[in-house]
Amino acid sequence: MPVVKLSIANESHFAFSQEQFRQKRSYTDARTNDDESSLLRLLPVTHTQLKLNEVPGRNTSWLIPNENVTFLSGNTEEYILVNPDGTGYHRTVYDDPILLNRIQTQLEQDHEAIKPLTRARLLFDYFTFAENDYCKYSTALSLATYLQRDKSLAVWTAFLDKFIDIYSKFLSHPDCDYAMLEYFLQSKIDYRLEEIGKLSDISEELKLLRDKLLHLACRYTPFPSQNQQNRLMKKPYCLSLAQNLFQKWSDNPAGVSPLNSIFPETLRTELECAIVAYGGKQAFDFLFEKFQNLTAKNESYFDTLKSLACAREGDVIQVLLEKTLLPTSDGGFSVEDTWQLIYYIIDIPFANGRAQILPFLSKNFEQIIDKIGDVYDRPIPQVLLSLADYFSTTEQRNEVEEFVELHQNKIFNGSDSNFAIKIKEAFEVIDTNIQWRKIYGQDILKSIL
Repeated sequence: MPVVKLSIANESHFAFSQEQFRQKRSYTDARTNDDESSLLRLLPVTHTQLKLNEVPGRNTSWLIPNENVTFLSGNTEEYILVNPDGTGYHRTVYDDPILLNRIQTQLEQDHEAIKPLTRARLLFDYFTFAENDYCKYSTALSLATYLQRDKSLAVWTAFLDKFIDIYSKFLSHPDCDYAMLEYFLQSKIDYRLEEIGKLSDISEELKLLRDKLLHLACRYTPFPSQNQQNRLMKKPYCLSLAQNLFQKWSDNPAGVSPLNSIFPETLRTELECAIVAYGGKQAFDFLFEKFQNLTAKNESYFDTLKSLACAREGDVIQVLLEKTLLPTSDGGFSVEDTWQLIYYIIDIPFANGRAQILPFLSKNFEQIIDKIGDVYDRPIPQVLLSLADYFSTTEQRNEVEEFVELHQNKIFNGSDSNFAIKIKEAFEVIDTNIQWRKIYGQDILKSIL
């Protein structure tokens, strides 16, 4: 895909240029300038120039492959927007920061003056640019400061598709770093959910947006500290909803679950998870009793098992893990459920449970092996690979390394080379995450202060 670059040439002219988009992960220096120029094309570029908050017009400039720069006359002290309909087959880089600052000002003053598809493309493209070192992540994040006021499903989807990938790299760090990202996301999601909730009649688009944001509110902004709640000046949206649902359920435990009235059904799992996360041991015990009464291993069975993995308190998580050592006749879990539960705990975006996996496996290694049978048929290396996706500190790498060294005779006692390959992959993933945080972490965190 072409990249169109816009800059200020002088007081009366802008300058357009184009190049082929370069992906950092796949781009090689073997491509020559001739190769690069052969990929350029005759490219129509639409643009609008106006003073802030005026009704825009449309103009088109043609970028010619063998011309390095195309000049456009205009007032360079005014706001200009490239690809104002969001339909052009190119990405746009505003090379002069002041040009992007004017767009950011427009978004903050009246974002609806820019079409939803254009806003979505702008956010998506700038996060893509940050991923590939065209700009800093702080540049992309600055464009999202207004987002809580945006009602467009397309815009939120474009932002979240990129931001959640960043967010996940901090999920195993329940410290001030993660707290800042959590507040940045939660404040925007909660504001939009509350605004939608005030409406008596909402469109299908807003219903879809509400469902998406509620899913994220319960999954990715689970339990803020008291300091964060003070900043928000109220309980988080999902916390209040989950507590109300649990109160109704616990008041009538033999009755129909209030979750059955939640639509779409996909939200029920997230809300059940939130009930366990917010409700402490009382909610965990309540749901575990419900789980023990389930007989058929259907979707509801595994949804409830996954909800149990949402426990946040260390002692509750420990009790849950210790139950995997027991036979089902003593209130424990089957072999299949044991491994499923461990994967759930790893995947749930709560750091507390994930942090207890390796200490538990290390302490009970022999018992785990005895329960699951032949270790060569079981996925301990895959567990390490799954954990690696969330580990991004030297301390976490050392923990994995110590675990492997302590149990290497059991783990590598065989001729299956796939085990060694998966463990090597796990360390490579962790090393990549560590390097990513070193390069980009501080820029991201500083931009959301």
